[in-house]
Amino acid sequence: MRAGARETGSLDRTFIDTIENIVGIVEVLAERTFRSLVTDPDGILTGKGKFCQRLDDLADLFWNVLSTDVRAAVGENTGT
Repeated sequence: MRAGARETGSLDRTFIDTIENIVGIVEVLAERTFRSLVTDPDGILTGKGKFCQRLDDLADLFWNVLSTDVRAAVGENTGT
């Protein structure tokens, strides 16, 4: 049954949907956390677009504004 599901792509679709849901949760939590920690979030975020969709931009913003190293907190693995 599993092989059949894999051949039809249903496991791939489930995996993709799961990753997209997790990323969506991270985006919402990161933006809410940022907004709750700064005094003028709208002023700071003007012109940044959906900054939480780009994890490097999110990490840089947390570092530059809040001096919080998101990469260290989650254990960044850059492969370098």
